Amino acid sequence: MPGNYQYASQHPHAPSSISGFVYTYDDNGNLTQDKDYTYTWDHYHRLTSATNRQTAETTQYTYDHTGQRLTEQTTEDVSVTPNQYIEITNDEVIKRIYAGSAHLATIKTDNETEQISYIHPDHLNGASVITDESGNMRQRIRYYPFGETLSQEGEATEDKLFTGHKRDDTGLYYANARYLNPVTGQFTSIDPASRANPEQFLYDP
Repeated sequence: MPGNYQYASQHPHAPSSISGFVYTYDDNGNLTQDKDYTYTWDHYHRLTSATNRQTAETTQYTYDHTGQRLTEQTTEDVSVTPNQYIEITNDEVIKRIYAGSAHLATIKTDNETEQISYIHPDHLNGASVITDESGNMRQRIRYYPFGETLSQEGEATEDKLFTGHKRDDTGLYYANARYLNPVTGQFTSIDPASRANPEQFLYDP
């Protein structure tokens, strides 16, 4: 997001305001409010809910024993993702095919139809072009440096986009260990690795 970033926090990832919009954090550096949403976190620093400040609609999240997100639920919809290969929603079952870390295809099945989409990645392993079984383009996406959509052609058939991560309805990318706001170019919490070694100084051995 272009504009003036003000920092008044001990956490380097945490601007206190951007272009006049106030951003607040808890004592652990987790984002609790931005210009569009309020957020809550558990004691493992995992996002548990996001509430739209305009509509008051809340999305809730749960996680499995490894810390990976398991469910995403609103008042009317629920999505269950037991692993990276399958997702179950109210309306369909989504299967994703990978070769290593590369997302190759998505198969969406509802009660009557099956739709196959082939993913053509860019240099960051994000979905750049999506085609159907006949090679016809369904969707073409270009990104700004931090994942905000620069341009899009065709119907929006895929939600695993920038760097192969899922873009939620909140606009945040779920990047497994953290959530990324592509508009501000900011993560919503501190690097989990920094909690393992919070000492910021280097010493001469």
